Amino acid sequence: MREKKSIIIIILLLLYAVISGFKVHYIQRLDRYLAGGEDCFYWTESAFHYRYAAMVAGGETIPPVDRMVQYPESVNTYEDFTVFMEPVAGFLYRVLAPFTGVSFFDFLIYFNSFFSSLSIFAVYLLAREIWKDRRAALLAAFFYALTPASYGRLIIGSYLRESFSLPWIFFSIFFFLKERSGKKSLIYPVLSGFCLSLALASWHFAQFYYTFFIFALFVAILLKRVKPRVMENLAVLTGFAVAAGVFVPALRTKGFLLSWPMLASYALLIFNCLVVWGGWEVVRRKKLFRAGLLLFLTFALILPVGLLFRRHGAEYSHVFSFLKYKLLFLGIKPADPGLLPYSARVMWTSNANTVPLNDLVYYLSSTLFIALAALAAAAGKFARNRIGLSEQLVFFLAGIFLVSYILVVRLEVFAVFFLSLFVARFAAVPSLAGGKRFAWSPARAGTFAVLAALLLLLIPIRQMTRLTLYEKVPPHAQRIDLVRWIRENTEPDQSFLTSFPLGSTISTYALRPIILHSKFESEALRKRVEEFTFSLCDTEEDFHRFCRRYRADYFIYQTDLVFNNDRESHRYAADRLKLRKDSAAYKFHFRPESLENFSLVHQDNYYRIFRVRGEREREVSIVPFYHPSFDVELYINRDVPEEYFDDRVAGEVNDSLLAATESYHRGLGYWNRGEYEKARIEFERAVESNDRFIMATFYLGGADYRDGDYTRGIERFRRVTILDPVHPEAFSYLGMGYEELGDLKIAGRAYQKAFELDPANPVYRDDLERAKLEEFLRARPDSPGSFRLGEEEIVVDPGDGGAYNRLGVLHWRSGRYRRAIAQFEKAVELDPRLAIAYYNLGINHEALGETARAREYFRQALEIDPESSQARNNRKSVLGE
Repeated sequence: MREKKSIIIIILLLLYAVISGFKVHYIQRLDRYLAGGEDCFYWTESAFHYRYAAMVAGGETIPPVDRMVQYPESVNTYEDFTVFMEPVAGFLYRVLAPFTGVSFFDFLIYFNSFFSSLSIFAVYLLAREIWKDRRAALLAAFFYALTPASYGRLIIGSYLRESFSLPWIFFSIFFFLKERSGKKSLIYPVLSGFCLSLALASWHFAQFYYTFFIFALFVAILLKRVKPRVMENLAVLTGFAVAAGVFVPALRTKGFLLSWPMLASYALLIFNCLVVWGGWEVVRRKKLFRAGLLLFLTFALILPVGLLFRRHGAEYSHVFSFLKYKLLFLGIKPADPGLLPYSARVMWTSNANTVPLNDLVYYLSSTLFIALAALAAAAGKFARNRIGLSEQLVFFLAGIFLVSYILVVRLEVFAVFFLSLFVARFAAVPSLAGGKRFAWSPARAGTFAVLAALLLLLIPIRQMTRLTLYEKVPPHAQRIDLVRWIRENTEPDQSFLTSFPLGSTISTYALRPIILHSKFESEALRKRVEEFTFSLCDTEEDFHRFCRRYRADYFIYQTDLVFNNDRESHRYAADRLKLRKDSAAYKFHFRPESLENFSLVHQDNYYRIFRVRGEREREVSIVPFYHPSFDVELYINRDVPEEYFDDRVAGEVNDSLLAATESYHRGLGYWNRGEYEKARIEFERAVESNDRFIMATFYLGGADYRDGDYTRGIERFRRVTILDPVHPEAFSYLGMGYEELGDLKIAGRAYQKAFELDPANPVYRDDLERAKLEEFLRARPDSPGSFRLGEEEIVVDPGDGGAYNRLGVLHWRSGRYRRAIAQFEKAVELDPRLAIAYYNLGINHEALGETARAREYFRQALEIDPESSQARNNRKSVLGE
């Protein structure tokens, strides 16, 4: 017996290690992990949590008043948020860092993966406790660990409080239901209360779990005879919940002690006292009396207290409003946003959507089918009153959370836990109605083998991390560029207004204060988000007043604020599915030049950053680069009223851009592999899909140059420069084409434009100087003095010794050694420490046979740069050494 127990423990530990490693494996192979590792890896709530955890890991303290996440008035960090998970992770890293040798970013991935997997042990222990069978409990743990709903949200690269809180919640249930043997002891209820208090301190959603738990216990007590042990456990559990409500600032501030689950707990305890005082025999068989007494006490306590103290209800009013309307519309979000209040519209998003049938089957997989069969059998036993209180409690919780998960995606983590428990019931009771435990029949073994195989097949499916059931993450490369620009071009105290999911990324990685964040537990934040939502879809003046009210220095616009009009969009939340063209959002996207109160200072193809101008501040806008998605001419429909944006046309244009983008990326792949003909075909398809897709046009110009067709290539690059007048590379290639055709004057103008647009690029500078030199040499007589007369016309910066050194190199390569020497002498005159110019003087004098002078210049180059192997080798050659 002991050997079998040891084998099960070993298998359980192996399962824990494998599934934890599996989570780490998937996270570390996400595209954004490979692209930048820690840089902008986390998004929305995850970035918010990561910032605090990283502070503690770095030896800092989490600020009790944080102005970075809710500018300008700040938030009381511990009163507004349940901050417990973050300091635990940060502190553990500091303790273990000397032994692990990994960065905090990687440590957190390991910690998150391994800690969240502790729920596997909770499933095993609770299933064994209820159905008294180790092997059946092991099967339950196996199915839980491998069911996608148990790990899907984590492996998309999230750092959510649920991953830390769920093990505490599940162990709390186990200890609550754990039978005590021998002497009466409070160890298990104390452990249950301790685990619950940690979950409440870590995750605000634990309060909703506690509500469901108390409701299930409430119903179970109504229908079953009350056992003193259960009520004692509840008393201890309630005591710990009260302690959490007193000592955890966020719970205390939000009135958790007078919340609905706590009032129901008090009612149950009062009921227990009355029953004890009146004798247990009074209610042993009188269910109606028991139910009436309990319901009377509950409503007598909850109603007056709930009416007098509404703090907790007010803090979570948005959740109650959302649930009310979700039930009213039977889980289907109406197409007309006007049918919902704002609070319901903004809460009813991806994590709160109704689960489609195919996703329900996928994410619960084989566990769903087994559990439903076991639940049906349990329902039969329940109808015959042959089910114990513990089994009845988890039966109710499984049913509640399965229905809740169907209505709200995010509750999947609870549904999969309780359904997995019933996998053990299915295995432990072969007849589903009684009989020997774990008495395998061939049919039963075959059923489990097939379902387990189907479950295992889901693991290699890489697409699961990209399914829309989980959070949508914007392009990673653009977020990295956005954060880099902010860090390099703004001051640390300048504030940023963004959409609330993006805000946490800016505060965490760009280290700038933000005005909106994603923590909707804050009632003040919810009201501010509502103001932002409506003002962005109103006039520029309305939005500017909002910016000035909250002292925003910059606003970050993102393209989906206009283009997205689905039921999770900003426009739906604002009830502006018909978007006016005089709205601030439309101007930010299509008419930035018409803005009177904002200056465009940065742009990529997804984000735009606008400087919020003061009353007397003059405009400093940049000229935006061209991208078809910002081209207003593409989105105009002459057949609809001019004042509204036409989503139908936008959809057609964006579809063409999507097709063009796909062809372009295929062509780019061929181009990088040297398959230029295949690349040309894909680029031409991209242009056919959308003739303003300049990236493909650019590469087609390059393909024409490769084929020697410079005339056609010039036409393509000219089109790129017409559409995008700030594209330096296109001007550079335009100059290259004209240079090949011998028109150095026009080539010089193109190179000049490229250099003006990007003066830091040495290629554009060199091209410009070379073109000027060639044009000068063709236009002037070939005499010794003529070149010096035109030096100022050729060099880009006459005071730069390096410019004359580059000119000398151009002469040297053409065999004009005397002219090259004149330029190198000018270079060392302007910059006596320019070692490369002395080296070049030596090379040219050596070419003229003037070895003594060459040797002297090599010596001077070595004095300035002793590491110059070129100067040393040439000096040896001249000396014959």
